[in-house]
Amino acid sequence: MNNETVNNFANFDYKNFGDLLLSLSPLELSTLGCILGIYIAIPLDKKASASLGNFFNLIGQVLLVYSSQEMNLAPNNATVNDINNLREEFFTYINNFCTKK
Repeated sequence: MNNETVNNFANFDYKNFGDLLLSLSPLELSTLGCILGIYIAIPLDKKASASLGNFFNLIGQVLLVYSSQEMNLAPNNATVNDINNLREEFFTYINNFCTKK
């Protein structure tokens, strides 16, 4: 693998590709996956096909774990922020209530 190949891979716009995949219907996404899988598998021998398939599964697992952890942590941060905001509102309300004559 040469430097140009590595640079092309590293500079690929994965966000736009992900957005494109999100815009597809379930049928379109499944069909695209089947077509790409067959297209990639045809020139490969059994060992290369199995190795590449396992590698793609690994990439998929890493993406799922990363996304899942982001989603798991996001509500906790929002909850802490919500609690802090409620605490401030409560103390402001109590302060205003106690200082009214």
